Amino acid sequence: MIINVVNENGTVTLTPMEKVDFVSAPELEQEIEQSAETADRMILDLCNVDYISSAGLRAILLADNLMSEKNGLVLKNVNSYVQEILNISGFSSELKIE
Repeated sequence: MIINVVNENGTVTLTPMEKVDFVSAPELEQEIEQSAETADRMILDLCNVDYISSAGLRAILLADNLMSEKNGLVLKNVNSYVQEILNISGFSSELKIE
């Protein structure tokens, strides 16, 4: 999986470049864990994610948990399919989505 990482002024933006499923989610989780060590705020830019599985939802939960005591997690550029998965799972009411 390709993940673009941009770190500016304590805000890290992670942009996964493909579907987030049981194969690719562990790599995203690893990047989330590494980035959370130094970030004050995290943005997951999902502009290139057209599919997300339960493993991908677990990665988002990990990011939310790691950033909960900092300035938080924001999901950006969520397409309608991923938004529907977030709604069905109940995550949309718990996460900040822009």
